[in-house]
Amino acid sequence: MNNFNKSQTRREWFWEIKALRQGPDYYFCATFGLTDAAKLAAMVCQQLPAGFVRNTRFIETDRQQTYEIYDHYLDENTYGKWVEMENGGEPCNIWLSGSIEVCGYELFISNTLAGGGYGETDLIVAIAQASDLTLRQWRVSYGGDGYAGGEAAHGDSAAGLLEYLGVV
Repeated sequence: MNNFNKSQTRREWFWEIKALRQGPDYYFCATFGLTDAAKLAAMVCQQLPAGFVRNTRFIETDRQQTYEIYDHYLDENTYGKWVEMENGGEPCNIWLSGSIEVCGYELFISNTLAGGGYGETDLIVAIAQASDLTLRQWRVSYGGDGYAGGEAAHGDSAAGLLEYLGVV
């Protein structure tokens, strides 16, 4: 994990990807304790950033059967396009999107084409500060179709994640 000046204010979760001029897609992944799945799902639902919609259409796929708990949320614009296409609308490419997934005891957040700024940092901070969740590992990475991927930062504690975000 890279160090930064601790006197700086809180940073967005993808700050280092932007600083490295990498992408175009941004990813945040976190793994929690094996018994944290239900608590994680509930907290994500409670702390969901404004403008996200639960995508139950996606949950109906085979992926749901893989996890005891699986929740998928999309930003409103992406969700609207998704529903329109499923209801017979014109097919379109969805280039910019924000997605939040809870897969059992794992959390995945993605922003495509450097979309960033969907408000997920508040969710990440709340989860890292939750006393009833055990954050085991976290990773901030980047990549995309046809682009080399890489890792901007990682850690194995909530304290390390909060430090990375400038929340001290």
